[in-house]
Amino acid sequence: MLSESDTVIVPVRTEAGDLIHISATPVTASVDGEIELSSRAYKLKDALSALTGFATDVVETLREFETNKLTVEFGCEFAVESGSLLAVIGKGTGKSTVKVTLEWTGPDS
Repeated sequence: MLSESDTVIVPVRTEAGDLIHISATPVTASVDGEIELSSRAYKLKDALSALTGFATDVVETLREFETNKLTVEFGCEFAVESGSLLAVIGKGTGKSTVKVTLEWTGPDS
């Protein structure tokens, strides 16, 4: 029986049709405490599309600084919830880290 603290290996299909396996954490358990995982391959694009939205929001907000260079770095883990593959930024503790680098160059550059 799996619990929410366990990590499982799940099959994931890329847009090119390649099958990979990734480590994911089950997020929700049923009433009896068991976690049901699908035997089908999850779609990687489904999980990454939410990350794209997150990254876009961060970059669009920071563009107002009119820098010469903007770098945003964050990491994610994967989780399985209700038959879906999710990208998770941070952990269950509620902590997340986004590293932002802004660079300006002078008029001579």
